[in-house]
Amino acid sequence: MVLLVIFTIIGFAQAQGIGFAQAQGTKEAVETVKKIDAVLTMGISFIDYGRLMGESNYVMQGYLNKAKNEPLDNAIKEAWGLYVLAKRTWTNIEGEPARYISRSVNQTEFDALMKIPGMSKTIVGGSIAVELALPIIWENASKKVKLITSLTSNWK
Repeated sequence: MVLLVIFTIIGFAQAQGIGFAQAQGTKEAVETVKKIDAVLTMGISFIDYGRLMGESNYVMQGYLNKAKNEPLDNAIKEAWGLYVLAKRTWTNIEGEPARYISRSVNQTEFDALMKIPGMSKTIVGGSIAVELALPIIWENASKKVKLITSLTSNWK
């Protein structure tokens, strides 16, 4: 079994023209965003999402430091970026679940969220309602994961 995994990674590395370590990092990053996507389809609590993102961060930071500007790398970076944005959106300054994101309090976060398709539907009283925004963020991330899955469909 271990040899099969090693040969699969070596084959992927050769096909992509990259080294074994980079191929392993890419494979781990793909599995990480797929895992997050799968967990989210079942629903998740604030605490569990924080834990999931914390556990995933180590793999993703190692990957992001070596990622190139390729379609697969870009899709992985975009999916991860959306998951991180969801974490920041859900967490207020005190580390507790947030209910609203106000432009006057957090212009950067508000503007980043408004770039996501469908986010205008989440405006309540001039602020973004977090409970409405999270499903939209995760839906957009899931679309990236579907793209990642199609880009890696020939992996064994």
